[in-house]
Amino acid sequence: MRSLLLWLFVLACFATTAAANEYLWCFNADEVRAEVDPATAEVTVSHAAALYNCCPDPITYDVQFGDETLFVVEHVAADPPCDCNCCFDLGVKIHDVPPGLWWIGFSWRDEETGEWIEWHGEIVVPDMGQGYAGGEIEPESSGCLSATAVEEPASEQLTWSALKTCYR
Repeated sequence: MRSLLLWLFVLACFATTAAANEYLWCFNADEVRAEVDPATAEVTVSHAAALYNCCPDPITYDVQFGDETLFVVEHVAADPPCDCNCCFDLGVKIHDVPPGLWWIGFSWRDEETGEWIEWHGEIVVPDMGQGYAGGEIEPESSGCLSATAVEEPASEQLTWSALKTCYR
């Protein structure tokens, strides 16, 4: 009888963890866009509804310039220390992008599938006297917008030992 109860408990823990991931508003809702500020010619590549581990720091970006291409890769920690997921709105500003028509490639590792995803777009950067070298980057992050969570216990007399067992 105890082994049956133990298996039911393990299944309940698994179902609770899986259900929590399904309720995140950003699950499978990534939205990428590239914009140019007409006053400064700064390029911003935004990644809204990014689902990552709750402890993704540091989120970094590699930016490489080609002849008419701009490649941006978003990276998070390879071995995150937390057992939870969060929704983030992320982005990177790229200063001093040379003027002209640019093809942008943006890629990130999708938390849901484990695969690398690529997004492509085009922008036109006006000539504001910024030169032709390509400049520094400035990452932006909303911080955790929502996270997987466990419902509050119905009674204060309940202990957290069952919850701790689920997340070991």
